[in-house]
Amino acid sequence: MAFSVERHETARAAVRRVVSESLDDALERLTLYGSPGHDDTKAVHEIRKRCKEVRGVCDLVRPKVGEDAKAVASLCRGAARGLAGSRDATVAAATLANMRDDWGVDTSSIDIHAVVSSLADAKVDSRDIDAARTMLSNARQMADEWKLGKGFGSLRAGLEETYSKGLGRLTVVLDGADDEALHRLRTSAKRLWYQVRLLQSIAPSVLAPMVDQLDGIGEAIGDHHDLYVLRGALLIEPDEDRRRVAEAAKEIQAHLESMAVAAGLRVYAESPPAFVERVATYWRLARDEIPDVVFPGD
Repeated sequence: MAFSVERHETARAAVRRVVSESLDDALERLTLYGSPGHDDTKAVHEIRKRCKEVRGVCDLVRPKVGEDAKAVASLCRGAARGLAGSRDATVAAATLANMRDDWGVDTSSIDIHAVVSSLADAKVDSRDIDAARTMLSNARQMADEWKLGKGFGSLRAGLEETYSKGLGRLTVVLDGADDEALHRLRTSAKRLWYQVRLLQSIAPSVLAPMVDQLDGIGEAIGDHHDLYVLRGALLIEPDEDRRRVAEAAKEIQAHLESMAVAAGLRVYAESPPAFVERVATYWRLARDEIPDVVFPGD
């Protein structure tokens, strides 16, 4: 399953293929959920990833497809939310370990079981699985009916809108907004990540690094949020050690935010029309079979 436009594939064919493949994979994992020896936790994670992939494509084609794309995105969002549960306790424990392993923070005095006792992990049950299966089956049927053109013009408006929204949200963060604004930037960066991933095969020498940068922005802001959850748990019943680790978490958050913003300034360095016109040029070059050349370094 390749979440990418293939050689000589039209925009219509690529969109239909990646959406159907993503939804079929999710539905297969839902069918296997609960079977003996099946890794249900991993399955839920992968299903939610497939839903996010499809939502990224829905945003890309919505200006052309209209309400039908919004409906598919809504079904995928509902399915993913139903499977999300709550992983605050697990996330807080993993984040504390990351502070020790990745950032060199001394966490040896922290009793993680006591810290996360106020948090909860909600489990996914059979009703959630059944509801997700129904929603994704309906989404699969609806996506098959999308009316879409063959060329890049079918994708242009959606790509420009996604890029523009991310640029606007980066500007809000630069103006000193709160954690919610940072989260919204992450959402936009992840959505653009899915869309550029889909297109990166037309010019991998320049689009693949952009995919990596967008992925890095999403990961940095995601880690920022995980540290926020951990800090909240540490400060419910604070003592000297908990305050020390909470302060270290705050410092790491500031570093992660600066990293995400620095990457964002480069990803969103162009005007939205200029970015989309550049990608349109890559599309034309690929269709004209002009090779994407990468010269070896010295």
